[in-house]
Amino acid sequence: MGGFASDISLGSVLETLKSLYGVAQSTDEKQLLDWHLANLEYANAGCLSNLSAAQWDQDDPFEMAGDHCFLAGGNGRLIKAMCEGVAIFYRKTVNTIRYGNEGVEIIAGDQVFQADFALCTVPLGVLKKKAINFQPELPARKLESIERMGFGLLNKVAMVFPHVFWGEERDTFGCLNEKSHDRGEFFLFYGYHTVSGGSALIALVAGEAAQTFETTDPSILLNRVLAILKGIFQPKGITVPDPIQSICTRWGSDPLSYGSYSHVSVQSSGQDYDILAENVGNRLFFAGEATCRQYPATMHGAFMSGLREADRAEITI
Repeated sequence: MGGFASDISLGSVLETLKSLYGVAQSTDEKQLLDWHLANLEYANAGCLSNLSAAQWDQDDPFEMAGDHCFLAGGNGRLIKAMCEGVAIFYRKTVNTIRYGNEGVEIIAGDQVFQADFALCTVPLGVLKKKAINFQPELPARKLESIERMGFGLLNKVAMVFPHVFWGEERDTFGCLNEKSHDRGEFFLFYGYHTVSGGSALIALVAGEAAQTFETTDPSILLNRVLAILKGIFQPKGITVPDPIQSICTRWGSDPLSYGSYSHVSVQSSGQDYDILAENVGNRLFFAGEATCRQYPATMHGAFMSGLREADRAEITI
């Protein structure tokens, strides 16, 4: 959607087009359009009103072909294999990073770790919150990009059931919502039974609904999602059992993330990903999905950014 000014949101453009062409007049059409808009907000972890009309899809030309896939047994298997033989210190929350010509110091509570250089991979939300004290302060160019870039929410309710009542052959299904502001609440379900080894079902919550989700009691959220599932399957004669276990994410309030993943917000551009990826003085390097212009908001983008920075750091040694 090139040609738009940097201060115009995708949401305002879509609303203008909707009004201009008179689309989605009936209730069914409106709910179906809202579902697709929620799906767009899910892909970007942000409300359409925050997305840049000119740049929100800047990474599309780099999209990889083929099907999406899950790693059987979870992503932890990949991490475990890659960190074999590497010393990892758990439950250490970094609050200060000092860097200069002599090297770096990473301070976590009362412990100080010294090194020749450091790779910072914290989520963009942590940088936006200034949860880490960088000494000296990061360059103004990088700080401005951190401020401009978008970092939104996608929340989930993960449930494990006694059996796969939704059908062994069905790995995704959706649900239309009556109200536009609730369009992202439990609008899409993923069945993980083919890869998790259990009857796991994930309900997605995007857009405005993901924000209100953060402050809603988990028991209320679970009752809502079960009501939706019963509304879908019980008319077909399928009983929806109570889940054995459930959990609700709270990515927006998690102090180790403060959000889910990045997007190109109004006033931002793809260049901000490149700026965030720039190292500081060949001592402080940055990786993570928000530093990968071609594949942001993805696990493979984060993985590839780590390989990129390993190469860059090796050159400096």
